[in-house]
Amino acid sequence: MLKKILFMVIVLLGAMSAKNALAAQTFSETITPNKLTIQREDGSRTTIDAFRIRGYNVAQLRTLVQACGGSIINAVDGGYQITTAPGSVSFSPIAFSGVTTVRVQFNVTDIMDVSGKYMQPGEPGWVFLTDYNYNWGSIRDVLTAMGYEIKSFSDDARNAQTSVVIGKIAQTAAGKQAFPTPSGYAGSCPIYIDYEDALKPCIPDNYTLKYFNDPVMSGEKVWIYARDGVSSLRIYSVDYSDDGGTFAFSVNSLLYQTAMSSDDVLVLNTTVPEGVPNTAVSFTGKDGRIYSYVLGYNGRTGGVNAAFVTLKGIPQ
Repeated sequence: MLKKILFMVIVLLGAMSAKNALAAQTFSETITPNKLTIQREDGSRTTIDAFRIRGYNVAQLRTLVQACGGSIINAVDGGYQITTAPGSVSFSPIAFSGVTTVRVQFNVTDIMDVSGKYMQPGEPGWVFLTDYNYNWGSIRDVLTAMGYEIKSFSDDARNAQTSVVIGKIAQTAAGKQAFPTPSGYAGSCPIYIDYEDALKPCIPDNYTLKYFNDPVMSGEKVWIYARDGVSSLRIYSVDYSDDGGTFAFSVNSLLYQTAMSSDDVLVLNTTVPEGVPNTAVSFTGKDGRIYSYVLGYNGRTGGVNAAFVTLKGIPQ
C-alpha cells in the first residue's frame, strides 16, 4: 500500500547535482526582506539579502552558496551542481523591497551523490518564486549539502536581521555510520527521528537508551535523538482539524516526558500511520522555545517523516 507523503525534498552532502520538479499548486505567500549574516567559526562573515516565508529565513541559492564559500559550477536540465570550491558566480539580488505578496510553488528536488544516496533535508525545503523566476532553498539545506551545520544563531525579526554561525558537521563516532540529514532542529540542535534500523547503527554503544511504549499503538520502534541535548522531550497524542486541505494539530494528551542529554536516546514503541499523523514529539531547546514535529510514514524513503508544526494546546 502506498503511504501518504506529508512533505519531501532530497538533499545530499558535499558536491551535488539536482533536478527540480515544480509542484503543480501555486500559493500566495507574504514575504519580507531580511538581512542574513553568515559567520564562519574562524570569524569571517558575509551578509546577504534573504527573505522570510512562513516564519523561515530563506536565501537565493546562488547567493547563499557563494556566501558559504562554494559555487555553482553547472546547471543541467533546470538543476544545479554545487561544489564547496569557491568560484565567481554571478547572481541576481532580491528584486523586491518591503513586505510583498507573491506567487510561489514548493519544489520537489531530487538530489543525489555519486553513490546514489538520497538525503532528506529540514523544513521548509525549496521554494520557487514564480513572480521573479527564482529558486530559493532553506539555509540549513544548503549548508548540509556543503558539509556545514548551524552552530548558533540569533534572530531579530523586528529589525529584519538574522545571524548564523556555521561550521563543519560534527564527526561521526569511530566505527559508526554517519548520521543522515537531521529530521529537524530544536533551535540550533539537530534532532533525528527514524526507525531503529536507520539510527541504531549511528548511535555509540555507550549511550543510554530510554524506552516508552505507546499505550494505544505499538509494533514499530522509532529512535529519537537530540544531538546536543534538550531540557525536555514530550510525546503527545494529537488530534487534527482539516481547514480546506490544511491540517492543524492540537494536543489530546501527554503520553511521556523526559529530559534528554546529548548521550540519551529515546526508543518509542509505536505505530507510524499511513495517513494523517496522530503522534507528536515536542522538544524544549536550550533557547527555552518549544519545537514540535508530527510523525508520519514517508512513502518515498520508507522512513519516518517528522513534519514541523505549531502544536496547539501545549502546556508552557
